[in-house]
Amino acid sequence: MSKRIEIDPKVKQERLKAYFEIRDAALAKLRKRHAGFMEIVKGYTSFGDFLHDWKDKMTLFGVEVFAGSDSIDIRIQIDYSDYEEYSVIMGKDGHLTMSAAVWWQDMCANTLTDIFTGENVEIEDIVNCFPPVSESDNL
Repeated sequence: MSKRIEIDPKVKQERLKAYFEIRDAALAKLRKRHAGFMEIVKGYTSFGDFLHDWKDKMTLFGVEVFAGSDSIDIRIQIDYSDYEEYSVIMGKDGHLTMSAAVWWQDMCANTLTDIFTGENVEIEDIVNCFPPVSESDNL
């Protein structure tokens, strides 16, 4: 039987603090990219028009674009294992918007997170996870 190793509570607290600092910095980067994509999509009222204008341009810069029935996924491969996947969805006002739910690699775990609340969400939430009214408040 193996002996259980106890972690000093102070060390555990320091590790948790470091994790949350790294996570907060990563979420800030995700929100910046999200804001950039939002600037691109906000003038469109159809997925087809957006794809016509932007799919080839994004592909030229190594950004993958996948069309679905109720969203368009924009995937950025950061390095060998890290990635970010944003979803273009139909906004409440009839214009395209970016879902606040983003797939990303959070400390080696594939995670779907509302990047404005920091809460993990379910895949079904992507098309109903709207960004705050004033995104600049969260950058």
